[in-house]
Amino acid sequence: MQITALKKAECDRIFTDKASGGRADRPGLKQALDYLRPGDTFVVWALDRFARSQKDFANWLADFDKKGIFLEVLTMKLDTRTPHGRFAAQIVVAAAELDLNLIRLRAREGLYEARDRGAVVGRLPLMPQTIKALRSLLAAEELTAAEIAAQLGIDRSSVFKYAHATDDDIAAAAAIHKRHRKYQLQKARLGRLEGRRRSPAAARKAGRIVRKARNLAAGDAGGKPARFNAASNE
Repeated sequence: MQITALKKAECDRIFTDKASGGRADRPGLKQALDYLRPGDTFVVWALDRFARSQKDFANWLADFDKKGIFLEVLTMKLDTRTPHGRFAAQIVVAAAELDLNLIRLRAREGLYEARDRGAVVGRLPLMPQTIKALRSLLAAEELTAAEIAAQLGIDRSSVFKYAHATDDDIAAAAAIHKRHRKYQLQKARLGRLEGRRRSPAAARKAGRIVRKARNLAAGDAGGKPARFNAASNE
């Protein structure tokens, strides 16, 4: 839709990015700004696609003024050639920056809340069994890092990351996985209760998650050995 609108606006060159408008270091944006020449009009589909920071927007707008470049926003019919257009653009960018900051705030609050519930935030470490196997293969000095990674089903970078893992590191990884399984079990139980209210299929799916979490916990406690897929931790 955005590309189509830019083509209808008869733009000579179209530059695209797949990053947030809150970032000023986008490759496509840099190429577009370098391409502009005095007298050109910089056309964007929406202003928040161009800038979501008042500071960045003010710097770019001042640079446009020096070079004689104009900004046009298709979704707002906004043109910075007029004082009203410039004022409206600054108001929109300020609102976009506020929205971005609120999104970041909610994300941080969600992380804190998840930690308080016992969730493991971030990437899980390798399973203790995998770390032990990795250390054994490295000590044997028979396989390369790539071959060890392929055999264990992990990424090559993890081989180097855990090459010097100690027993304390393994114990810490086991504790993290235990806490994660406990949290997943609690979450699955709540999901099963919700699933019963929604549909039988959802309840059965939630029940399978609960049973899987119990099997994992049993394997960790020395019961029936649990099957772990090390690749899922990467």
